[in-house]
Amino acid sequence: MRDFLAVSLFLLICTFRTIICQDAQPVSRLCSDDPKYGSNSYPYFGSRTLYKHVRGELPRTRAHMRGCRPLYVYIVARHGSRYPHKGIHAKNERLFQLARQLNTLGTATLCSKDIQALRNWRVWTNSSINRNQTDYGDEEVRGIARRFKRMLPELFPENANPNKYSFLSSDVSRTVDSMQVFAEEILGQRTNEANLEVEGENATPSIIRSYKKCRKYQTQIFDNDDRFLQFNRFLLGNRGFGSRARSLIATRLGVPIGIITKKLVFIFYEICYLQQRVETVNGPWCSLFSRLDLKMFEYASDLKETGLRSSVNEVTYQQSCPLAKDIIGNLNDAMEADRTGADHPMGAFRFGHVTTILSVGENLGLIQTGNPLRNGDYFVSKNTRFRSSRIIPSAGNLAFVLYKCENARSNNNRYSVEVYHNEKLVVPPSCSRFVEWDGNYFCPMHDFLRRYEEFIPGSRRECNFEKICRVRRN
Repeated sequence: MRDFLAVSLFLLICTFRTIICQDAQPVSRLCSDDPKYGSNSYPYFGSRTLYKHVRGELPRTRAHMRGCRPLYVYIVARHGSRYPHKGIHAKNERLFQLARQLNTLGTATLCSKDIQALRNWRVWTNSSINRNQTDYGDEEVRGIARRFKRMLPELFPENANPNKYSFLSSDVSRTVDSMQVFAEEILGQRTNEANLEVEGENATPSIIRSYKKCRKYQTQIFDNDDRFLQFNRFLLGNRGFGSRARSLIATRLGVPIGIITKKLVFIFYEICYLQQRVETVNGPWCSLFSRLDLKMFEYASDLKETGLRSSVNEVTYQQSCPLAKDIIGNLNDAMEADRTGADHPMGAFRFGHVTTILSVGENLGLIQTGNPLRNGDYFVSKNTRFRSSRIIPSAGNLAFVLYKCENARSNNNRYSVEVYHNEKLVVPPSCSRFVEWDGNYFCPMHDFLRRYEEFIPGSRRECNFEKICRVRRN
């Protein structure tokens, strides 16, 4: 009995001594540079993901396409990586104050290197920033222009007439910047000769942001109080991920759990990905999250996106009718002009937003959002689940390239099209498989236009934006 008491007293003393000494020698179990921990090895942040982590590899040249030449290219792209809204500055200052309190309990499980990095962290925003495109965002868009120019040199000759290209962006500074840097990359010093158009709020029809003009979309989707219900349940519910993350982060930081609210957990994540978008590397606040944590937040982002854009309500994608007609109509016009020997433009370039890309991609059957995700669907197969990281990153884009092939086996196959999503070749739903000749793979324009007849201006099935967006009165 005496031995038992002696051992118990010894263990109690050791435990007490460990607790009071932990501030001087914090427990080092988790460290951001540990690949098993993973916060620096998981780059997917939903629609805030940097383009470099998602894009495919365009062919470096089309010289191998014997007998085929490109006639026209149409690219619609989201703006590049941007600064956060000006309200984020107050959140940054809040974290700066919190950083002074780290490890007050002496029990932090983050390694000393990460704790020190957080203590040394400084506010990197100011109250004047407001969603402008970053320098890195400029480079994302410039890179897209550079790679398509390299793949299609016939459409981007050095002496090209600037009026051979059509440019259009929304009237937001970041999309205007995207249009400008894209034009500079393909035209060089002759950008001032090009017609760079900006679509104002009163544009009719609106091609870039038709969802802003669609009353049915605004009332049934955007202004619907339940649109973020599943997101809030997953992140903020009593049994949601936010509750679990709150406890984990308090332990990692060595602070009382009462300091860490569920909303503060999301602010940590927000500052993590926002600093990445500006500086292209994870900031110290990313060290709070394991690889699994970041995957869970990515899923939360998907819940939010499908709440706004699920195909269950057809208006979420049908409202992009004006942009779909701009795409298909321009491709058709270029083909018809070539048939008759008439002059025609060589390219059209449009710059918009997340909804711009996602809605028209789904309208054309090139992107699938499926049914809305629900709070408990995290373990749905990633091969079938909607993932905004892969679909609509910064500078996410769709590209359509029209070709004329003299060696086609039939007149119906003479004009063909290739479609790229984030620089990856995709098969349009009009083509169960690409037609092949001489080792080349194309979707015949004959099949392509038959599938998209509703988007050909003047066709008997032409989609009607006003009809799509009309709200019926009860």
